[in-house]
Amino acid sequence: MTDKIKLERPLIFFDLETTGTSVAKDRIVEIFCLKYCPDGSREELYYLLNPTIPIPGEASSIHNITDDVKDSPVFSDVHTEVFRFFLNCDVAGYNILNYDVPILLEELARAGVRENPLENSRIIDLLKIYFKKETRTLADALKLYANESLVDAHSAKADVYALPKILLGQLSRYPEVKPTVEFLAEYSSGDDSRLDYENKFIRNKEGKIVLNFGKFKGDLAVNQKDYLLWMLSGDFTSHTKNVTRQILKGKLN
Repeated sequence: MTDKIKLERPLIFFDLETTGTSVAKDRIVEIFCLKYCPDGSREELYYLLNPTIPIPGEASSIHNITDDVKDSPVFSDVHTEVFRFFLNCDVAGYNILNYDVPILLEELARAGVRENPLENSRIIDLLKIYFKKETRTLADALKLYANESLVDAHSAKADVYALPKILLGQLSRYPEVKPTVEFLAEYSSGDDSRLDYENKFIRNKEGKIVLNFGKFKGDLAVNQKDYLLWMLSGDFTSHTKNVTRQILKGKLN
């Protein structure tokens, strides 16, 4: 990997399996991370977790993880190791801007972590690159870019091991996609105007912060203070609530 992409700091490919798709409510049941360091070394981090809530059958049918994990550690048992693993690293994955990153940060916040380890990280979302060039799923992407079939799909380990192959295949297939983390992060999310990972706040064409959902969608956020106060007590992620507080305090405009 390091002979193909110039790394200024470690780059982590990671994937989560969860109890569902709600960033605010659902929990991680499996996490696997593969870290490439600038010196060419690699590190891995893996946990099978007790989510502390029942795993719905629909989720188990996808990743084959059931309530049998009740004797596994809970996220709060391992949050320090997870935080340290991600700190001062860039990250890459498949649909991580919409899914894995916000759920990971929500679990950290739930465990009492107030610092965002990805605050200054560059995020490479292979799905964004893929959709700009092609369409479809992680398995399709692996077949297209590496001519391999994805075995054990929706296993965190299998999905993560596929990610570097997809990225290298994308670099080989698209000469205009430059092999630097800075370019890849910008290319995969540079047109993303969101301020929070739930995409509840975005900047409009004039650069003003507007609401991106609900009855006030498109309105300037600062003009809807009662709505923002309601959001603070609503079913939103800690990251979205932090952005809401910053808007209310005038720290974001």
